[in-house]
Amino acid sequence: MKKLTALLASATMALSLVGCSAGKTYTGEAYGHDKENPVKVTLTIKDKTITKVEVDASHETNGIGSKAAETMPGAIVAANSLDVDGVSGATQTSKAIIEAATAALKQAGLEPSDFSK
Repeated sequence: MKKLTALLASATMALSLVGCSAGKTYTGEAYGHDKENPVKVTLTIKDKTITKVEVDASHETNGIGSKAAETMPGAIVAANSLDVDGVSGATQTSKAIIEAATAALKQAGLEPSDFSK
């Protein structure tokens, strides 16, 4: 019984460490071209590093706003900053992605200036 308890405790600790190493997620919203359905941005942040950006811009114009949703997350991660170029022709969606990401950072108690190039 003691071995089983020790094994379960070890497994629980190991799993909690895995969760910690992945970083924490924060989500923000802002309106782009579609004024009824917001663009949602989820940032994963670990040790003041933006490690992952997920964008839900499914209500934005396909082929225009969707280009911003596809390209900007990689640019944000690569720069570890929200100071990235928007997508030409998708200005409203690009701005919404940055605004939503800013809201996510603020939810984490951070500011965009904490992540400058």
